[in-house]
This record gives sequence, structure tokens and C-alpha cells, in this order.
Amino acid sequence: MELASESVLQTDPESDRPQCKPLKTWQDVTVWVPGYDDFCRSTVPLAESVSRPSTTPLTLVSHDMAGGYLEDRYPQGANTATAYRIWHWNLIDIFNYFSHNFVTIPPTTWVNVTHAAGTLCLGTVITEGWIDGEELCAAFLESWKTCEFFAEKLVALCLYYNFDGWLINIENKITPGEQMVSLIYFCDYLTKALHRAIPHGKVIWYDSVTKDGELAWQDELNENNKVFFDSTDGIFLNYTWTEEKIKSSAVLAAESNRVQDVYVGVDVWGRNQFGGGGFNTNMALEVIRASQLSAALFAPAWSFEKLGSGKFILHNNLFWSLIETHCPEHTIKKNMLVTGFCQGIGKHLYVQGGVLSPYEWFNQSQQHFQPSLFLSDDDNPVIRICTHDAFAGGTSLYLTGHVVGGTSEINLFPKVAVHCEHPVLVSYSFKPVALENLRIALIVSAIVNDNLVTYIFGETSSRVPSCLQTEDCRDIRSPPMQDDDSSLIPFSSPDDQTSPLLNGWMSRIFVIHEDMGEITQVEVMIFADGTDPQTMPFAVLLGDIRICSVNDSRRPPVVSQYIITDPAVIPDSTTSIDSNTNVNLTDSATANSNTDQTGSATGNTDQTGSATGNTDQTGSATGNTDQTGSAIGETPLSATGETDLNTLATGHTNTITPTIVYRLYLTIEWIYTEEADYFSVYHRFENSEKHLLLGRVRIKKFRISGITVPDGTVSMEFVVQPTTAAGITVPLSDCKAVLVPLSNLPMPGPCEDITSP
Repeated sequence: MELASESVLQTDPESDRPQCKPLKTWQDVTVWVPGYDDFCRSTVPLAESVSRPSTTPLTLVSHDMAGGYLEDRYPQGANTATAYRIWHWNLIDIFNYFSHNFVTIPPTTWVNVTHAAGTLCLGTVITEGWIDGEELCAAFLESWKTCEFFAEKLVALCLYYNFDGWLINIENKITPGEQMVSLIYFCDYLTKALHRAIPHGKVIWYDSVTKDGELAWQDELNENNKVFFDSTDGIFLNYTWTEEKIKSSAVLAAESNRVQDVYVGVDVWGRNQFGGGGFNTNMALEVIRASQLSAALFAPAWSFEKLGSGKFILHNNLFWSLIETHCPEHTIKKNMLVTGFCQGIGKHLYVQGGVLSPYEWFNQSQQHFQPSLFLSDDDNPVIRICTHDAFAGGTSLYLTGHVVGGTSEINLFPKVAVHCEHPVLVSYSFKPVALENLRIALIVSAIVNDNLVTYIFGETSSRVPSCLQTEDCRDIRSPPMQDDDSSLIPFSSPDDQTSPLLNGWMSRIFVIHEDMGEITQVEVMIFADGTDPQTMPFAVLLGDIRICSVNDSRRPPVVSQYIITDPAVIPDSTTSIDSNTNVNLTDSATANSNTDQTGSATGNTDQTGSATGNTDQTGSATGNTDQTGSAIGETPLSATGETDLNTLATGHTNTITPTIVYRLYLTIEWIYTEEADYFSVYHRFENSEKHLLLGRVRIKKFRISGITVPDGTVSMEFVVQPTTAAGITVPLSDCKAVLVPLSNLPMPGPCEDITSP
């Protein structure tokens, strides 16, 4: 194996990984241009929300945790299952990523997950400190020209990274006179420039300096800070307010009909905060909402940072359940409802109930549409997030309770707005834990021709509960599937009853050949099949729900053209392998996985919105396994550099004793003109049967940062697998691959790029 040029020999896998970073200095701002870090661009458009009254108060979350840019800074994912995340997006209208850097650009994963939920995402501009802050302000407030330059840069950042605006936080004195005039002009110019470029964008001013240039937090909207309120889309009030200041703020804002543009700060850590913060945050919100003002929750990661990760899910659900009634819900318009309930994190990665990768991963870009998880009044039933088993992604739902009076209803999605073109595919997957003498069904409510209709999707042989035997109830337990529908459901049984999958998971699939109108609610019902008992305990794992048009359920085309750039092979000074130890080339990196990692070769419904992207790119499928094994012996390239995966799967295992280990760096891009929700990137050593997952991304580009390969490796194979928004993917066995001939990398001099038509 020949080495790459001297210029890349010092490449570090960690520093080479794509990372989202802030702009820390004025110089950083002046030299920034689009294009140098396109791995960090968000691609998810802002979902459209159902309109609400203009007087509806909003909820803003300002995320400040340990300085920011932690595991969330990796757009291709991180190797952990204990990271902070948010999943109560229906209660959050605006998300602000906060750090103490000059210009805080929201990491890609936060922009993707917020936009998918219809939540705006804002970055932060902050100056603070008697020296650094004043120097930064002196730079961009030097003249109207510098004000305009900075504002245009901030708008360009929003457009390039696809987020929605800024929180402006000036926490240092401003010189009265020209500098103060420049600051007001900057705020006004930025707001107008942002609206021209992004009509829904927002600029929000933080209650800090006054019109006289003093750093004096007012804790209210008054004549000392109203000039900034008038120049922007809103004001974020400081936290140490009183009830009297809240009322006076509402009165002043009402004069310009902008009550909802006042965001009253609530420090969840409770520092000099009304009510004390924490689980008493609802006390502050009750006062704020009494005046119809909006609220700005600062640092709700308190539930993780202060209380720890051990019971984070429990604590976070409790926190949001306590303030739910004070946070008006927003509903997004969807043309499908496809979810595996994955939070974008997992101890393992699951596909169709099997473990694709046994390693921890975290990537919020892969978070699924989330249900309502709040407890009922009598705690029956109980909905928990299961982190130990999943059908698609990293988590599932664990439903427990008692069937009382014959039925138990779990309202997972009490308020949705889904309209699918017909015919409609409906499916759900579950794993019985304790369902003796009980049945499970999916209950879908919809408005059809101005009438409320309830659809029951259950087992063919079960009895319809008496409470659902109404004129507007449609029993779809005997699915009217046609011959041409069968290709959609590779795991369905001939009579369309429940069919077993991997590890005890069961799936039911239906096709409805009529217009279902607008779906407004989705529930799960557990009911007794027979005489209604008084009480019967139940427990079941719910793996996924899919409601989408059949037209959206077709298999996408394969990726057929790749571009490999910047390939480099360098010695790994940190890896040591005993020369007397044999390495099994086929299974060395996959011994702990209990499912074949060649993807789903049985049908086109593989990977229902499943997620990964933890990519510690040391050569592991999705984690930290060191892939030190490879086969020696060259695999011939085709004339185009492309080969069918089935041709390369030789099925035999070699054993070698490597003594030198190298790392491979390269960027793989692909050309794909069809719609895809995300792409899975795999690699494989020659003569190995296993394809190992590197990660999943939404852009058509992936950085390989230090895959470990032993001396003598001739080539590596890479393949990209597209997945649609409906969770439909191409079986890996049908995908096309590109071979990278490692032995041909030149030294010295730059490496040659490889293109496959």
C-alpha cells in the first residue's frame, strides 16, 4: 500500500470530521464565505403549520448547555446514547441555539429537527465583557456601512445554513450618540434585510442595554428599551421580573398591537426567577400567560445537566407535562404520518426489529415524528419511551395499563393534520409483552366530506368493541388489498392477518382504496376479545406507524453515479495489532450484531425512517469497532468503476496477520435527482460479505475520516442507499457500488479523484 502525500500525513480523525462551529471574532465574520463547510448545511425546509389566531402567545426555547457545540456539533452524528435532545416540539414555536461565542450558528442537526417539526430556529449574536464586547461593537458599529455589512453577513449565514434568524444580545455598554444610533440602525436594517430574504424570519432583541447605552436589564418592556422592540420582531425580557412589570409590559406592547412579540424570560435554573424554575416553571408561565404575553424558556436542558442523564426521559417528560397547558400547541400540515418513535438516539440501531448495529449513536437529524407522551389523569395507560428495544431507529413506545370496561385507548397523536392521496397505505408494528386475551388496533379519525369518520385497523378475527359500533365507524380489519398491492408489503401473510417479523415483532398492513380526507387523530386501542372484563393488565411495545399514499410507497431508484475526492491513506500511530493474532476478515467488526448487515433484501419497506449517523469514522458500522480485518487479493474494477454488490459478495473468509495499520480519508459524493429523505452510506472490504454502515445524512455528500485498514488492502467498496420520506428504501443487494483502489493512491503529490458514471 502506498501512502498519500506528506501534506496529509498529520491528518487527525477527530479534527477531520465535519463539525459545526461558531464565528468567534470579527475577523471570522469578515472572511466567512459560503461553501467551505457545506457538510454543515441543513436541508430540511420549515414545515407548514396550521394557522392559529394572531393573538396566540408563543413559546421560545433558548438552549444553553455547557457552552454549546457538544455532541450536537457533528452533522454526521456522534457516538453516544446519553446526549440531551428535545422531542416536545409541538409546544415550541421558536428554538434559539445559545452560546457565548460572538456569532453562534445553530448546528445542522438542530435546524433539521426543528424545521421538520415546524419550529423556527434562531442563532445568537452576543457581545459581552468590558473589553471584548466593546471592541466587537466598535468594529461592526463603526459606520452605517459596517452595520450593513454585518447585517448582510448574518442574513447570508441564515440562507446558507437554512435557519431562520437571530437573537441579538448586547451585554456591554454602548457609547451614547453615534454608536447608539448605529446600533439602532443595525437592528432595523438586519430585521428588514432578513424579511426580504426569509419572510418568516425573526430578529429578537434581548433586554440588556438601554437607549442610553447603559447595561441595565429592565425586566420589562418600557421606554428605556422600546426603541429596540420597535426595530426588531420582538424582545426577550430578562428573568427577574415581577407581576407588576409583566402587566405594564403587556399594556405598552398593546399600544402597537404587539403583545405576542414580548417574550418574557424564564430561567429554568431558577436564578432569581419567579416561582424558582425547575419543576415550578409552570408558576412563572401562569403569570405570563395571564397577560397573553409570549414566553422564553432559558436553558430547559436543566433536566439533563442538573438532574443527570440516568432518568432524563422521565424528568424531561415531567417538566414538559407540567407546563403543557401554558404552551399553546402548533400543528403541522403533513402529507403522510410515518414514525418509528425514534428520538434520534439509540443504544443500538434497529431496522425492521433487528439490530443493524450494536453501537450507541446520536443524530437528531434522524428524529422521527413524535407522539404526545403526557400521562392521563389516572395514570392509565402509561406511555414510556423504550430505549432497550426498537423496530426502526433507536427507541420504541412501551404501553402499559389496564383494560377497564373492555377497552383502553392511548391517544398518541391527538391533533394532527394529515392528508394522503388515495389509495392509502396504513401499517403498524408491535411486540406483545402481556396481551393475553387482548387485541390491539389502530384507530384513525378523519374528516371526510365534512363528516367525522373513524377507521379501525385491527386483526381480522377480532370483535369490534361496542363503543366503536357506530354509523360513522368503518371496520378495516379485512384489508381490501389487490394483487398489485402485494409488492408493498413483503412481510405480510397471504390472508393479510398479523405476520411475524424479527425478534417477536408483528406487523399489520392495509391498503385503503378511498379518500380518507384529512386525518385528525391517531390512537391505539387495547380491547378484550370476548366478554368485557372489569380489568385486565396489558403491556405492548409499539414499533412504528405508517400512514401514507401508496404512490409514496414505491421503491426509489438506486444511486448510480459517485464522485470520490481527496482520498488519502496515512499510517495510524495509535493502533497496534499483535502480528501473531489472526483476524477474521468477514466478522471482525460485526460479531456483536444479531442481524445480517447487508440491509433488507426481502422487500422495499426496509428502514422505516430508521436513524443513525454516529459515525466515529474509525471504520465502524455506526460506532467504535476497529475494522482491522480485510482480505488480500485485488477485486477487478469494471470499466466504469461501478459494480453490482452481488458480484462482489464471494462468500468466503480469509485470515491474515496484519502488522501495520493505516487510515483512509476521503469524501464521497453522489448524483441523485429523485426525492430522498436521507441516504445511508456503507463500506465493505474486498471479499467480505458484510456491508458496514458508516452513517446517514440528508445531503448528497459524506466525509470518511479515518477508516482503519490494514497493510496490503487493495481496495474498498462504498455504496449509498437512498430512503424516501415514507421510509421506503432500496434493498442493499440491489444498490450499485463504487470501488476505491487504495493501492493506486500516488505518493508524492495529490491523490487523484475518482468518478463513476
